[in-house]
Amino acid sequence: MKKKLSLLFLIISISQILNSQTIVPDTSFGDNGFFTLPLAGESSFTTLTILNEGETTLVGVSVAFTNNETDNFIVKLTSNGSLDQNFGNNGILDIVDFDSEFDIQEHLDGFLVHFRRTNTSTSQQSIFRYDSNGNLDISFADNGELRTPMVNQSSSGDSLVVLNDNTFLITSSVGVVSRYTTSGQLDTSFGNNGMQNASITYVFGVSENNEIFSATTTSIVKQDIDGELVESFGEEGVFSFPVDDQSDYDARIFDDQFVYSITTGSPPISRLYKIDLNGVLDTNFNSNGFTDLKSVNDPRIQGYFAHTFSNTIFYTMGDIEQNNDFGVAPFFEAYNLSGESINLNNEPFYIENNLPSLFFNDVQATENSLFAVGISISNQNIARLVLAKYALSNTLSINETIVENIKFINPIKDKLVVESPKKITKIDVFNINGIKVATSNNATVDTRLLASGVYIMKASFEDAILAKKIIKL
Repeated sequence: MKKKLSLLFLIISISQILNSQTIVPDTSFGDNGFFTLPLAGESSFTTLTILNEGETTLVGVSVAFTNNETDNFIVKLTSNGSLDQNFGNNGILDIVDFDSEFDIQEHLDGFLVHFRRTNTSTSQQSIFRYDSNGNLDISFADNGELRTPMVNQSSSGDSLVVLNDNTFLITSSVGVVSRYTTSGQLDTSFGNNGMQNASITYVFGVSENNEIFSATTTSIVKQDIDGELVESFGEEGVFSFPVDDQSDYDARIFDDQFVYSITTGSPPISRLYKIDLNGVLDTNFNSNGFTDLKSVNDPRIQGYFAHTFSNTIFYTMGDIEQNNDFGVAPFFEAYNLSGESINLNNEPFYIENNLPSLFFNDVQATENSLFAVGISISNQNIARLVLAKYALSNTLSINETIVENIKFINPIKDKLVVESPKKITKIDVFNINGIKVATSNNATVDTRLLASGVYIMKASFEDAILAKKIIKL
């Protein structure tokens, strides 16, 4: 392709380019973006599972009553936010009423329901398997139910994760990990007759190579498929966070490349870490491997509850106090894979004010959508299950004026050189997802390592910022 000399006519007169995203309720889903269901009691727990890129949604609900009884059920919704009439009883499946939180995991052509305990006094775990229509699979384990042999007084470390071959792991707060076959039988080829001792409290993901990642309150642990520590990860299989006294944490694997975690220490520090699969902080992430959440010093924030990915954007969700009739409302904030804050609708946070007294406690994302589930309490003290679906789209927020005499060759190959009568203090190059992929503190950027494609250049001057689309051959 023949090179041509490009004259730039785009200069930004604000202090910075903002990588921004729009987030709005998806009006094609439910009632203008919201599915609601009245509840007979006062729910204290909901969980969310997205199947087939949003074509199917499963919502687990545990409803508590004043007489201390519990009603557990699962709601299945179609892509337009209506009840799936082929599932359970017209879209609602009653399940066993253990007094316990539970989660739902996709498995084969159906799903697993994992209870962290079977009664209030012990943490013996129970797993049921159902087909896609909500029928109990009696060929699974013992007539459809698997009960773990580990019994202990705490369920804080109990988790279930389905591996790539549809076998699955169960962890226990007593420090034991066990693996089961697809039919719910103990896999004796794993560890010591199916079990492995490990300091694990929460399995959060599996790589494409079936490497297992788990978290404690102070570290991330990597094991191979046989339950052995991968010593090349961190220090002998363990990455320790550089923050003491962590009391809240979450972690995710994204695109089989990185591990993320949010921790809260003492004094309170809300941080997003980026760690590679070798257990090393990624110093390209905000220059030091972590970023403090922008809401950390906002006194209105009541806490964080869930985290998720959509494409290359990481979302956190929590509650924010407001000076209006809504009181406390859910909010979202977002960051790209360079650790930079992303505005939502040109604001630091997206605050959900469409429903009164709404409390989200789980969130998941697909490529272009964000789902959140929780409970809304009306003025008449009536509880409703709420599932919200938001449509997401990326934008580049800029203010434009015209300038002359700024030149560079476009398309580029090995380097980007900008000629300008103004002094250039910095040049950043972003990919189309808003991730910073190259930078320079002068007028020349080395682009040899960039893949062919379209990028955005941001050139910073002493009194202005310039943005331009560039093409790398």
